Order: sequence, then structure tokens, then C-alpha cells
Amino acid sequence: MFGKKFITYLSVFNKTAKLPKFCVNAYAIRRMSANSHYKQIQVFNYSTDFGEATKIVSLPLVDPKSDEILVKNLFVGINATDLNITAGRYFKHSDPPYPLGIEALGQIVKTGSAIKNYSVGQYLVVKCGSGQIRGYSEYLYVTSADGLTVVPKPDPEYLALFGTSGLTASIGLSEGSHLASGEKVLITAAAGGVGHIAAQWALLKGCHVIATTSNDKKQEFLKELGCHRVINYKTENLDQVLNTEYP
Repeated sequence: MFGKKFITYLSVFNKTAKLPKFCVNAYAIRRMSANSHYKQIQVFNYSTDFGEATKIVSLPLVDPKSDEILVKNLFVGINATDLNITAGRYFKHSDPPYPLGIEALGQIVKTGSAIKNYSVGQYLVVKCGSGQIRGYSEYLYVTSADGLTVVPKPDPEYLALFGTSGLTASIGLSEGSHLASGEKVLITAAAGGVGHIAAQWALLKGCHVIATTSNDKKQEFLKELGCHRVINYKTENLDQVLNTEYP
């Protein structure tokens, strides 16, 4: 259902695993042609089938406005929120179509005349703000209203860290619970997007980390991260483990 169709969609954005070397000063980028277009995934109706809910549209690729930065996307963050939006559970609009995608990582290819703190060639993690999510796109026009983080290279791990998963884990543990060294921390779904970052965050804080997961492969992964106790809740009784080992 979702997986196969979405992989096809992502191939529009990155047809090869090899990222190009520095090519952002190409004439076609410096001077946008009136015939230039880029592709974007938009929500057209609501369905639990992502492919049925969305379509790929073509939009004109023009010069950025004075306060805009034009970013060529290299990676996009895929979050459960996206599926809840296309299913009509979150942020339901009454007037589709509209774009989708909370976050992306790309390279600046052109800046507006008023932009002073960013330059062509830099890599950016973009948290789509300004009232419109739109990360599932070959190009993004971003402004200071978006969350922009400069990163040293086009590594998708930066997208995980500075995107939704990383911020959820760090804010929840450090700002919400004020985590301190020596504390015992239970992290459920610890091998997931938020969970595996939360586990590492707690370990770096000097905490004793108890992690739950659902199969042997994920259990080994969490052990490799350094979790002190990993509980496969399909083979162990969580309540019994906690009451016996952590009374």
C-alpha cells in the first residue's frame, strides 16, 4: 500500500544514491528559465492509502523573492504525522490540494537580495514553518519563519537529529523531565525514530536506560547503543521485569 508507492514518489527526488559534487553555480540555477519546473507531492483527498491521497504536481521554478532562500532538497523526513494528515486525522483542511512534509535537508542554490546570513552552497536542515508544511518537494523556498539549521554536509543523520524525532526526544527529556545523571529512565518503543534518539540522549546524560522493543533484531540494536536493560515485551513480561529488577 503505502511503502511501494511512496518509494516510487521518492525516486522523483533522488534517482541516484550518489550526491552530486558542487554544482550549484550552474547557469540554469543562477538564471531561472521561464520553462523551469520542479515536482512536489500534494494532498488531493483523504485516505489511509498514501498513494490514493496524494499526487505529484509540477510547479514553476522561479527566482526567490528578496527575503527567500531557494533550497534544492536532497533528503526529506518521513513522519507518522504525514500519514495522519493524509488520512484526515491531523490538521484537516477543507480545501485540498495543499503540500505536505514537515522537514527536509538540502543545499542552498540561490538567495534573495535581502539574505545576508546564508550563502549559496551551504547545507540546511529545514523545519517547515510559516504556516505551511511543504517538505516533500524537489525545491523549497524558505524564509526566516522556517526553522533553518546550517549543517556541514548532506548527511541524513542531521535531519533525524535536528528534525521532529531529535527535537521531540531532546525537549521531552531535558526540558520536560529535566533529566539528571544517575536517574533510571524507561523508554518505550526505544528502537523507533524518537525512541532511539531518546535512548542515546539519556545515556549521554549518564542515566540508567531501560528500553522496550518488540523483536530480537531491535533488541540487539538497542544493546549496541548501550542501553543497560533491553526488554522484548513479546517474550518478557514488562510489569514483572520492572517489579523484580527495579522495585
